[in-house]
Amino acid sequence: MFPLAPHHPARGFTQPSVAPPSSIDSLTSLRGFLALWVVIYHFWKDILALFPRLDFLTPLAKQGHFAVPVFFMLSGFVLAYNYSQQLSVFSLRRYGRFLFMRWARIYPVHVFTLLVVLGMLIVCRARGWQLTDAGYGAGDFVLNLLLMQTWVPNFQLNWNYPSWSISSEWLAYLCFPLFCSTILGRITTRFRAYLLLALCWTATIALYVFGSEIPFRALIQVIPTFLAGTAIFTCQSACRSRPRYHLPFTAHLLPDLLLLVLGMVPLFLEGPTMAAFLLTGFVVLVYRLVGQGNDCSWLWTNRFAIYLGEISYSLYMAHTLAQKVCYKLLPSDQFSGATLILRLGVLGAYVSCIAIAVLGTYYLVERPSRRGLRSLFNSKRESKAQHQVAA
Repeated sequence: MFPLAPHHPARGFTQPSVAPPSSIDSLTSLRGFLALWVVIYHFWKDILALFPRLDFLTPLAKQGHFAVPVFFMLSGFVLAYNYSQQLSVFSLRRYGRFLFMRWARIYPVHVFTLLVVLGMLIVCRARGWQLTDAGYGAGDFVLNLLLMQTWVPNFQLNWNYPSWSISSEWLAYLCFPLFCSTILGRITTRFRAYLLLALCWTATIALYVFGSEIPFRALIQVIPTFLAGTAIFTCQSACRSRPRYHLPFTAHLLPDLLLLVLGMVPLFLEGPTMAAFLLTGFVVLVYRLVGQGNDCSWLWTNRFAIYLGEISYSLYMAHTLAQKVCYKLLPSDQFSGATLILRLGVLGAYVSCIAIAVLGTYYLVERPSRRGLRSLFNSKRESKAQHQVAA
């Protein structure tokens, strides 16, 4: 689940009478659903090769790339929720600590998956095999190591290609403390909060609908979506200064209804209209989930959905490793005419391979490295403090 710290309202907003939860399970679940959408998006042609009757879901499956701007939005909200007060006054010490914590969160999994792809490339070239799906140049490898692969004009997917979004998000991390100390602290009224959200929403729609050919698009698109998340935080802070009312049972189901409607949008709309509706709908959905907190239906609070959200980063980053293995060992098009039992078996092998890659990454890399790096950083801080006291 999201590591949400106790909430502190933005300047100018009064402290809510009822403290919000320390973690928002519904947002964790949403992140898991989005990661699963990305996986289906990347494997959809294989699913169709095995089960062509599912073609009616193609319009929905092919829009899985819209999960990425929602990831950016969630990151913007979570960081504003956790760090807006700590970073309201800029200092190099706080800036460095913030960047280290974010680096510790994303980099170990990123570099692990990158090195796995490098190992695959070495083996494939030694055996004369073709490694699919992305470019593998030395220059791009160095840029990946530095988390700067999208920091070039006309970026093309390469190496472990889902990591492009992590590269773009790293720019948001670098800028976020400056944004907190210069702009976010000035959002002191409800009007300013909702104006910021409206501006971010408009910029997001414009970029995704009209900005497909602009240079540095993969890098720039993180900015309005990430800031939309921070704007949702400021808007919810404004609303919490109002008296809280008990919601009727039907209101608890609104996120479920919104998710259903969003799933139907690609089935009935297309092109810029569909993109505008999807992006707007996800802004509304995140806003609603934040407002309700954990007061949602079972869909958002059951253990499986929360667990899916907890492993969502590894799922997002590591499923393409399984994809490369599956394409080499069990290419789906060779089983398109097989019996139903055999096709189900191939699908089961795909799911098993994904599970092994994802859970192995999560339990062997993501969790221990995140805890270890943070513990190391905290122990160094404590040692430095004790040294200063002794001096």
